[in-house]
Amino acid sequence: MTGIPYLTKAIKTLNITICGLSEHWLLPHNAAVLDSMDQNYNCYTVSCSSPSVFNGKTLDKDGVALLWHKSIDQYVQTLHIDSDRLIAMKLCLPRLNIVVIQVYMPPVNHSIQTFKDVIDKLSDTIAIYKEESNIFVMGDFNVQFCSRNVSSGMRSRQNYA
Repeated sequence: MTGIPYLTKAIKTLNITICGLSEHWLLPHNAAVLDSMDQNYNCYTVSCSSPSVFNGKTLDKDGVALLWHKSIDQYVQTLHIDSDRLIAMKLCLPRLNIVVIQVYMPPVNHSIQTFKDVIDKLSDTIAIYKEESNIFVMGDFNVQFCSRNVSSGMRSRQNYA
């Protein structure tokens, strides 16, 4: 949330039409903050489904959001995905449909099953829309690529792919 002034300036300066956010501090009350940060943008958010509390402070594990310029409102249809790590919208253009999926993959400190569950949900979502739409996937994939041998004990998601 401390980056909102920078985000607001960046979307205006760079003339961004669609912006995806992956944020581990995206709490339910932050949706209203994102939605009101710029009068020219709308926002669709999904916050963590099971935040935890540590020392009286709410800790969110994940959350995703899509912001879009109001000039494309007439083409935007938000899509419900039963996940707090994926969010999607469909642009229904005159001769083209585009599905934009924002992803926030779990980092390595999560179980491999959590990682697999998100991959399965992403794969299912793509399968649903791929026949009628072009698919655009963006986000935080929490992946490291380096030249070290995978068998050297490197802790990254590429070990599990």
